[in-house]
Amino acid sequence: MKTKTMINGMKLLALFAIVTALVGVTSFATTSGPTPIPPAPSFQISTTATVLCRGVTNNVPITITNLGNSYKPVMESVQVSLSGSGIYDVGPSIDVSNIVKNLTLGIPVFVSVGTPETLTVVQVPIIYNYLNYYSDSETRTLTFEVESCPTQLVMNVSPSVFVTGLVNNVTFSFTNTGSTALQNISTTLQASSKDMAEEIQFLGVQPIRIPLLPPGNTISIDQTLYENVSRTFTINMTATLFNGTNPEEILEGFTVFSEGTINMVPSSITVSPSNVTAGSIFSTSFVVTDTGTVGASGATATALVPKGFRAYGSNSEYLGDIQTDTQTPISLTLIANSTVKSGDYVIPIVLAYQNNLKDNLNTTIDVPVTVIGSGGTVTSGGRTFTSNSLPNGTYARRGGGGSVLIEAVLVIAVLALAYLYLKERKKTHGKK
Repeated sequence: MKTKTMINGMKLLALFAIVTALVGVTSFATTSGPTPIPPAPSFQISTTATVLCRGVTNNVPITITNLGNSYKPVMESVQVSLSGSGIYDVGPSIDVSNIVKNLTLGIPVFVSVGTPETLTVVQVPIIYNYLNYYSDSETRTLTFEVESCPTQLVMNVSPSVFVTGLVNNVTFSFTNTGSTALQNISTTLQASSKDMAEEIQFLGVQPIRIPLLPPGNTISIDQTLYENVSRTFTINMTATLFNGTNPEEILEGFTVFSEGTINMVPSSITVSPSNVTAGSIFSTSFVVTDTGTVGASGATATALVPKGFRAYGSNSEYLGDIQTDTQTPISLTLIANSTVKSGDYVIPIVLAYQNNLKDNLNTTIDVPVTVIGSGGTVTSGGRTFTSNSLPNGTYARRGGGGSVLIEAVLVIAVLALAYLYLKERKKTHGKK
């Protein structure tokens, strides 16, 4: 019986050892702490910083003060982190050494803020152990003002207007306005939204890297970009650097304009009649098609009437908006003065309009006109033309065979009347 009892005891000890290994000694140690559970240390969290600079990395000094309690416990294995709306790049939790009673410990925490608001509330979660047996987890809050602070690195983009559908040259400049050198500048470029990734393509090398930028110096980087937007968009530049003391991150957004191309192509240019007679009215007509990337607005066609001509009524026609790939007819009526000489003339017609940026633009279309002067001839296209001159700019048009027949009949009638008259006269003389 003793042997069996000893065997059973050994089994119990072995089972206890296994359970201890699986559960852990600390679980059992917790049960041996003071009872009832003593209160956690009283502590304060504060900061001397009152302002966070928007778009840069801020060094925020967090101060933890252990006020202790009747047990005088030490805050052990302290971990602190920051979080909040508009806060980013705060990194992982920070491990802090033990903080004994009545000790104040300052912890530098680097945080970036991008919120457009003027105030932000930051949560400060803290976790620690005390009396080797217990742990505590609490969250305190800190409130900061948010401002756009001046930075030592000034970035810029030029030009501010790009042409739609083309590869544009663009220059990114970096200026150190401070008194210390900036190191390890790395800049990435991005359009204002992911939806524009296909419409705006940065063709240069990214990120842009500048190892060293001395104080007062400017470095310019030339690159190219392709854009097919036809509207205003934003180029976002994010630069990370070391300012000699702290790491820093700068966010800048540059609003640029997309200027569409307007290309007015004329076709079907005609003059009616094709050969203008001095003193007559004629019309010029043609069709324009915008083969560019944007339409024209508020378009007007105006004839620049040369010497020897004048407008028949108005020399201008309002066309309104002209859409891309759309044919727009234009017609203007003029008068060639009766004194104009024979020859080939050009009537310039100016199309005035605005593009998508409301810039005033124009295109000139030259309309050739052949004029036959009063009583004169003109040679055009290898043919010679002659005009019949009548007073006051009135002209009779001669026909073909029909008019010749009428003239012949009139001649015969006149001759017949003359014959009858002479015959009657001879009879009269014979009677006498």
